[in-house]
Amino acid sequence: MNVLYRNGDILTMEHGAYPEAVLTLGGRIAFVGSEEEARRLAPENVVDCDLAGNTLMPAFVDSHSHISAVANGTLQLNLENCQSADEVKKALSAYIEKNRIGPDEWILAFGYSGTLLKTDLDEVCKNPVFVSGKSKHFGIFSSCALHLLGIDSKDGYLEETALYEAEKQIPMPGYEKLKEAYRKAENEYFSYGICTIQDACVPQELFSFYNEAVKENLFCADIVVYADARDLNKAKEELAQIWQQYKNHVKMCGAKLFLDGSPQTKTAWMKEPYVGGGTGFRAMDDEALRAHLETCSRDNLQVIAHANGDMAAKQFIDALLELKRMPPRPVVIHAQTISDTEIERIAGKDILLSFFVAHTYYFGDIHMKNLGAKRAGRISPCGTAERCGVRFTLHQDAPVIRPDMFETIYCAAARKTKDGAALSEKERISVYDALLAVTKNAAYQCFEENDKGSIREGKKADLIIVSQNPLKIQRERVKDILVLETIKDGKTVFKRDQKI
Repeated sequence: MNVLYRNGDILTMEHGAYPEAVLTLGGRIAFVGSEEEARRLAPENVVDCDLAGNTLMPAFVDSHSHISAVANGTLQLNLENCQSADEVKKALSAYIEKNRIGPDEWILAFGYSGTLLKTDLDEVCKNPVFVSGKSKHFGIFSSCALHLLGIDSKDGYLEETALYEAEKQIPMPGYEKLKEAYRKAENEYFSYGICTIQDACVPQELFSFYNEAVKENLFCADIVVYADARDLNKAKEELAQIWQQYKNHVKMCGAKLFLDGSPQTKTAWMKEPYVGGGTGFRAMDDEALRAHLETCSRDNLQVIAHANGDMAAKQFIDALLELKRMPPRPVVIHAQTISDTEIERIAGKDILLSFFVAHTYYFGDIHMKNLGAKRAGRISPCGTAERCGVRFTLHQDAPVIRPDMFETIYCAAARKTKDGAALSEKERISVYDALLAVTKNAAYQCFEENDKGSIREGKKADLIIVSQNPLKIQRERVKDILVLETIKDGKTVFKRDQKI
């Protein structure tokens, strides 16, 4: 579609004043400048889009999430509103009755953050049941589920590596169910203005789904896939058609590593002990890490590494800097407690940090208890990264939280916990710099800086129309900005209050 956008703020994320108009032709940005010149260049069939005082800006680029888990969530029971084990049991019973669940069917649920035991699940039914915790770092299995998976657990509780291995054994839904689930997930991302979506650490069991999805041209969004580093050989064989290049909106971009857990569950690998003791856990030894990095370096393949704790971040950076040749644009994912020293070490090295900065709001109060005020205060140290000149991005790790970029931008600028505690002002960044992190920097992270992340002639027409200019309102109001319309490759894929 050919469109002329005018009569509103046009936030290009490039240097310079606000242009009067943007012209898109054939899914690309053809002109940015005066309305008069745009009209002169526009063909007869151009659609005149009056922004009516709203703001046009580049679509967001997701720098870390799991669309496969978001999709699967649409097929599962949401327990986020349950406050006790009794409420969970009532919700499960109602779900079984409403959906006419058979006696042998798996029941999957997510979002509960309280205490739960396998005996609670066994009281409801004899089915195999799995409840994933809100953080996705722990989960509870019923006795039947444990038996089917061949796992011995006294209370049904599994976390981190043990949980991940167990989840891989849960039977996958059929292709048609998955296809519908992914479409729902894609639409959710579109509603938040995201046109490029990540699927981090895709299990082998989903390789065939992606091949079918590519064959069917299922997606409108661009999906950037990362395989578990341990599955790279199989991924290279089975995902050859999307290996480091898009085919029908899907590309296999790199490998994912897990180096530790999460600070909110005291499993992130820390140098200093948590309040009450313990330093978390180390998920991979140095030799295995080095071997994975050397493989990716040889194949010129990007590596993203889950590293919440300062020691996990140090382990990853140590290994990277010891290589004769690094993999391209490696990323420290989450980097919640990375030290100033490590940030300084990677300055100028083209190693990126991707902060789950909404931890400040969603888990900040828990971090205060687990880490103490001083360490919790510098969670997601965006300010230090900025001062050191280290390129960084911001993410939501969906489905851990919803992929709401404006909420994330607010969190980076405000740094307040749910209880209203103010975290380190030194680590605050401006709304503009937070916007850069989810547009231009995020496009750079996935090697697409020439196509996405800003409004510039020649780039893709991946755009959003939003209710307010985030640079012209108080930062507290940024989180309330609405995405009114999302445009992918020049075509509208989401319009608020209107089904596309």
